[in-house]
Amino acid sequence: MIKRNHFKCIKYIDSIPDIVSNPDYIGINKKNNGEYSIDFVKKLKINVLVAVRLDNKSNYLYIATVHDIQESKLLRRLHSGRLKKLTEV
Repeated sequence: MIKRNHFKCIKYIDSIPDIVSNPDYIGINKKNNGEYSIDFVKKLKINVLVAVRLDNKSNYLYIATVHDIQESKLLRRLHSGRLKKLTEV
């Protein structure tokens, strides 16, 4: 996170379990190399995105990134269908 200048999200590291288990939005992100990640977004003081990937060689899930996502980008991803809003059941 420091390498990518995502300093805003460092204080939300302890919130990752809550973000992943209770996201406001969820989606799938395809990378250029053919890998996929599952994106979980939670609206806190800022919109926090947590991307989870599968390591196919070792067969485990890991947190690939945690960063803030601007409201405009969130809305574009909702409009394109890349993210879906979760509703309470």
